[in-house]
Amino acid sequence: MTNKRARLSNTFSNGTPTSQLTVAEAIDLITACPEGVPRARDAIMSLALRGGLSDQTPSGDSTTLAGADDRPPCSWPSRSIDSVMDLVTDGEHLTPPRIGTGIPLVTAKNVRDGYMDIADTDFVSQAVAEKCWRRCAPREGDVLMVCVGATTGRVCVLPKMRSFVLVRSVALLRPDTSQISAAWLVLFLRSPEGQRQIWAGVKEQAQPCLYINRMKTMVLPLPPLAEQKRIVAKVDQLMALCDDLEAKQNKKRDLATQSTLAALAALPTAETPADLALAWQRLEREHSWMWSISGMVDQFKKTILDLAARGLLTSAGGAADPGTNDGPFLLVKGWRWLRLEALASHFVDCLHSTPRCGANGYPSIRTADVVPGRLMWRQARLVDEKQFAERVRRLAPREGDILYSREGERLGIAACVPPGVRLCLGQRMMHIRVRDDVDSKFVMWILNSPVVYSQAVGDTGGSTSPHVNMKDIRQFWIPVPEPNEQRRIVVVVERLMSLLDDLEAKLRKQEQTATRLAESLAAAVAA
Repeated sequence: MTNKRARLSNTFSNGTPTSQLTVAEAIDLITACPEGVPRARDAIMSLALRGGLSDQTPSGDSTTLAGADDRPPCSWPSRSIDSVMDLVTDGEHLTPPRIGTGIPLVTAKNVRDGYMDIADTDFVSQAVAEKCWRRCAPREGDVLMVCVGATTGRVCVLPKMRSFVLVRSVALLRPDTSQISAAWLVLFLRSPEGQRQIWAGVKEQAQPCLYINRMKTMVLPLPPLAEQKRIVAKVDQLMALCDDLEAKQNKKRDLATQSTLAALAALPTAETPADLALAWQRLEREHSWMWSISGMVDQFKKTILDLAARGLLTSAGGAADPGTNDGPFLLVKGWRWLRLEALASHFVDCLHSTPRCGANGYPSIRTADVVPGRLMWRQARLVDEKQFAERVRRLAPREGDILYSREGERLGIAACVPPGVRLCLGQRMMHIRVRDDVDSKFVMWILNSPVVYSQAVGDTGGSTSPHVNMKDIRQFWIPVPEPNEQRRIVVVVERLMSLLDDLEAKLRKQEQTATRLAESLAAAVAA
């Protein structure tokens, strides 16, 4: 498989026409790249709607992809949605009264990607349902599409099922079966072009909304019915191939995740940087397949921090001590659980105001400027002398202090202030200074570990912008060894993180190359 992908990659990059690639080979190449399976699915649908699969037989195993320059022009007419439907409408606009049992009331949440799920619905009475059905009575073969909310554009074909009532958030499209099949309509609506037209017509109000009149004006290609069926069958085959490849990728990812702990077992025994480098080289060599999986480096980093927090990353770690049962789990001998407030001398929240930034001044650190273990202070916005003085009035951050994101999507990330930098807090950040007898880098890395992150997430409040209160942060459980062990753990963690950062940079470069190739191929077969 690897050799074939290399051959395909070299062939395409050297300018060989795409007609030399089979559809299956193209899919295999695209899915080898990050986010490749969704890109392959999009390419298949785009290709189908442009006639790129119209001359293929149902088996299609040896069919090659016609390139953008050598494929004959498609002669299919274009038609508006309204002209090929018997009915285009939506559900009840006034929310009907609910009852405990009766006729299911279907909303946007029940329309999944390609299927209906009515396991969780409210109900209306028979009398209310009959009134609603005067406007919209769904039946087998109708196409439902979400038309209100974040999932606008999600579609499915109705199977044979019990009667139900629709609400305003779901539209009903009933194909004129003498012109168009429901499957062809769904193929179009789920395709990149269909989704583009859907969202081009959406009105952004309190929530996204696609009105029926805009829906009716959408335009789709319309081959003969028999051709529609042949193409849909071919698309189904290719989508099944994508599903199979995705399942294999998921299985490989699961196996890689399970083997992460085992692969790390050799690292704690390294006594010197040279020993660690050798152990790491062995791990890279013996588990090289692991690194090709998207997100595995991040998973590895989390595992390192989890082992560090559990006292299992260094050779000093031992068996669990039943006497350390105050916190989230048993610790190894010599460790104890302490609240974060017992380790810190200062907790300072940011000013709850947005700083005015300019071209010169002092870095004002936001959540976007923090990654686990590192402040990206050079990219931070700058504030002038007056604002800086106000924002550090309670406590000026100094080298080794910890800055922690406590609100928003990037919640729960900690980094230490580097030497020689004068900076202040922006919004959504807080400042922690640990006691002199505690290693601040150790506390910082533990704050980034899964054991503390799970506490932060468990304490979040607010639905639109999750946040952790200062009083909850002070009560975080922190696993703490004696000072020498803290310093030893910091050394091991930072060596491993440095190796992972180097590896990540190499992988990013490889992924960028592979992604550009996949995008070019997908564009060629879908053009």
